[in-house]
Amino acid sequence: MILRVICTGGTGLIPAIAQWLQQKFPNADIIQDTPPDTNLAGSNRIASGLALLPYFPTILDTTRHQYSDYFLLRELLNRLPSQPNRALSIAHVLHILENQGINTNACQTSIRNLLDGQLPTGLVPTKASAVVLTPTARQNPDYRALLATPLFARQDNQTYQVNAQQRDRFWNYLQAILANTHQTLNEPLTVSLVTPTVV
Repeated sequence: MILRVICTGGTGLIPAIAQWLQQKFPNADIIQDTPPDTNLAGSNRIASGLALLPYFPTILDTTRHQYSDYFLLRELLNRLPSQPNRALSIAHVLHILENQGINTNACQTSIRNLLDGQLPTGLVPTKASAVVLTPTARQNPDYRALLATPLFARQDNQTYQVNAQQRDRFWNYLQAILANTHQTLNEPLTVSLVTPTVV
């Protein structure tokens, strides 16, 4: 039995859909968006949702969200040795990160993805995202160099070798990006949601 239906995105405001939901789920509470308020017309749905997050702290998986792909990439670049012909097992990589206090159980999939060549979204423009760049920016030699060779070479099923030249390129590129930001990626993200008290 369905007890609650949440309809967001404005479609629940369409009378035909609202009526259909009532017929389809007669015993359920139907939660819909309210009509747009003219005072909030310019507000962002994501920002509004994040502002409500402290009221529902169990929704956020703080352990999983604490380790961003950017933070993990920086840790891999900073901690893994880049000696030629030195292959590291996935267990050894995880051990190195655990020694830095990282809960690798919470982010093991992200670590494996980085080792397998999946860069953090937005780090380097891909062919698909490059359409919004100017022709000059598309020809940026840094982007080409970063994408030319994998950062980590998989030796066999469970071992990886750091490409020292690519490691240096990515490190310098990441430091250049972070130079003008408040986020340093030196520490994992912390989220401490305190349930607000109503006075």
